[in-house]
Order: sequence, then C-alpha cells, then structure tokens
Amino acid sequence: MGLEAPKIEDISPGQSAQREFTFSPEIVARFGDLVDDHAPVHFDAPFAQGQGFDGTIVHGYLLAGIFSGILGQRLPGPYTVINALSLKYHHAVAVGETVAFEAAVEQVSPAVGAVVLRLTATKGNGDVAVSGRTTCSFRTT
Repeated sequence: MGLEAPKIEDISPGQSAQREFTFSPEIVARFGDLVDDHAPVHFDAPFAQGQGFDGTIVHGYLLAGIFSGILGQRLPGPYTVINALSLKYHHAVAVGETVAFEAAVEQVSPAVGAVVLRLTATKGNGDVAVSGRTTCSFRTT
C-alpha cells in the first residue's frame, strides 16, 4: 500500500486534506446496489424533479463515504479510527456533479490520542453541500 502515515505528533490545527470527486451515474448506481437503496430520487429524474430537484441526486451516505477515504488515507491517516461523526446536509448534489471535499484539523489532544476535524463538501458553484465534524483516535503509533 505504501501509505505515508502521520503520527499524532505530526498533526496540528490548521492542517487539511482535500479531494475532488465526480459522482457519475455509474458510481451512484453501484452505491445504490451495494447498500440496496434504489429510492427514485436517486435514479428517476422526473420523480426527482417532482420533488423540487433539478434531476437525480447523490445518496447522502455516498457523500459521507468520501470523507471516510480522506480521513483513513490522508488526514489523520491509516493509524486512526472514527469515533464520532456529525454531518449536516445543506444542498443536494446532482448526479454527475463534481464536489470538493476537505477535512481540516481543529484540535489535537495527544494525551487521549484524538484529533477533531471540520468537514466540508463544496459544490462547483460555491454552495456548501455538507458540513460537519469528526473525532478520530489513534489506536497505535
């Protein structure tokens, strides 16, 4: 795998990790199959439009999954686990849309091996789609 895994002493407030992700129809379909969520708002454009959206929208937990990848692979990294996660969904993400994800360190508590991060997913038009916070703990160093 070859991951460069930070230790808690390598992490400080203000550090961040980013990733852009495009939610193609294929990715959304695969996720729907994986979790058995085929709600029409995700797959039926006329239905989604009838619900007030411009078209089909991405599953909320698929959006959350991108944060999991950032946290587990980049910051705070593969030596950590998620202990708490709180997300708020502000704007729907359309299938086919590209979103910029960021995890930014707010607090580091070496005594308990914990890192608190602010999470943000921003659409191309600048609207924040998802915001939240998470606490991750180092299990080994």
